[in-house]
Amino acid sequence: MFEKFKELAKLREMQKTIQSQKVEVEREGIKIVLNGNMKVEQLQLNPSLNHATTARVLKDLVNEAVDKLQKTLAGLMSGQM
Repeated sequence: MFEKFKELAKLREMQKTIQSQKVEVEREGIKIVLNGNMKVEQLQLNPSLNHATTARVLKDLVNEAVDKLQKTLAGLMSGQM
């Protein structure tokens, strides 16, 4: 019975650790910050870039940030298990 409580406490602590993670990527004056829940916390655009360039860079940065965050979280999970 107490083992389940310990396991639940460990899972809650892991959830807090995951939620506290942040990843920041920046290129050509565009910056994205994702949190551990894969939500965008900050988005900064470069007004001097044209629409096509902004769209291309933004797409690449979102993909890069998600990949980076997934690797970070996988490392955390493997260390906790």
